[in-house]
Amino acid sequence: MKKILLICVNYNSYDALRSFLESVNRAAAKAQSECTVKVWIADNSSGKQPVSTASLAAIDCTYYPCENNGYIGTVEALMQNNNWTEAKAADFFIVSNVDICFSEDTFLQICAADAPQMGWIVPRIYSKCRDTEENPQALYRYSKQKLKLLHFIYKHPYIYGLYKQTVHFLLQKRRNSTSHTLHQQEIYAGNGSIFIFTKAFMEKNAPFHYPCFLYGEELFFAELVRASHLKTVFFPDIYIENKTPNVSTKLLGYKNRSLYSAKAIEYILHTFY
Repeated sequence: MKKILLICVNYNSYDALRSFLESVNRAAAKAQSECTVKVWIADNSSGKQPVSTASLAAIDCTYYPCENNGYIGTVEALMQNNNWTEAKAADFFIVSNVDICFSEDTFLQICAADAPQMGWIVPRIYSKCRDTEENPQALYRYSKQKLKLLHFIYKHPYIYGLYKQTVHFLLQKRRNSTSHTLHQQEIYAGNGSIFIFTKAFMEKNAPFHYPCFLYGEELFFAELVRASHLKTVFFPDIYIENKTPNVSTKLLGYKNRSLYSAKAIEYILHTFY
């Protein structure tokens, strides 16, 4: 019986959180013969609301009101409270936003995932409202020149706004034209909506520390996988639906998103390049 620990990070998005938890519960119920699922709700919200988990019988659910340390920073704070023992003991350690929903087969497919030296399992993420495939996020490692260009764009919010619109259009066109050819493959990085790490990754990298409040997480973890001589593998049979993209981060406004992104790229460049 495999053990899964899932930490979901919520920020003022309780409707999305409820839908997310219900989908996780359905997936766990279908996979009860294969795994046990423990869910920790990390609530970064500015105005905390009660979260009822009584109906979620298939998962062991715990609610944690948290100080807002950002996405990965909040996960780190929770893990430090128990010396990372829960994360290291799990066969799969999952970190996610709450703007996604699992399919009923998600946990079954995660438990069945297999590839040599697998460190980061990247699922298929389909955005219904955008009609796009969100993964693979990056097939190959970014060049230093590309990251410097991104840093320049992110430092200028107006340029960033134009850039996001253009990239969204181009990615939609490219991904939709190739969606029928999705296949299992080694890639550089997946979308940051959800991270699925194997025990092999956690044994080599826990505890990890990412100092940036938001953004750049997928590049950070891609570099950890690379340094650990493990692999990031895309599994299109593991299906996730992104129902409300950026439900939390859009509350920040594009200027703040731009500046957080610039700081993240600056850290990635300084640390890994």
